[in-house]
Amino acid sequence: GYEPQRQRTRQKLAQLICADAANIAFTASTAEGLAILAAGYPLGPGDNVVTTDLENPAGLLPWINARDNRGFELRIVRTQNGCVSADELMRAADRNTKILCLSAVQYGTGFLSDLAEIGRRCRSRGILFAVDAIQAVGRIPIDVESMDIDYLSCGGFKALAASFGVGFV
Repeated sequence: GYEPQRQRTRQKLAQLICADAANIAFTASTAEGLAILAAGYPLGPGDNVVTTDLENPAGLLPWINARDNRGFELRIVRTQNGCVSADELMRAADRNTKILCLSAVQYGTGFLSDLAEIGRRCRSRGILFAVDAIQAVGRIPIDVESMDIDYLSCGGFKALAASFGVGFV
């Protein structure tokens, strides 16, 4: 009897982030969603992933674990006064960058990343743009299509007022 409720929930989440409901999957948390990407994306020696020094440890640890197991480079961009620009992120990326992963809103500083600009630049360079959106979804408009977000992970216990152990990608 839960399947109709799951389908309605997928549809509501898809509307919230301007996505296709068929592309919504449920997870237990933002960290689990990022761990799925880090563990499952084909990365190896010679590849790199770009992120920042302000990421939540729960979202950063899957990348560290995947790096240690598969030998790709994890490039951590140092932020300035709690902020990071699209230019700074793109300077860290090169032809071997496969994924750029960052928080829509930084958990410690509240810095709001320019998702549309970063997404546009990632798309133009063939870099998968992954976003930790737990601080953003339900608080600010997120449109995965217009922002060129390829992968969004979000826990439900913040602005979505869900319980712990509920999330989606």
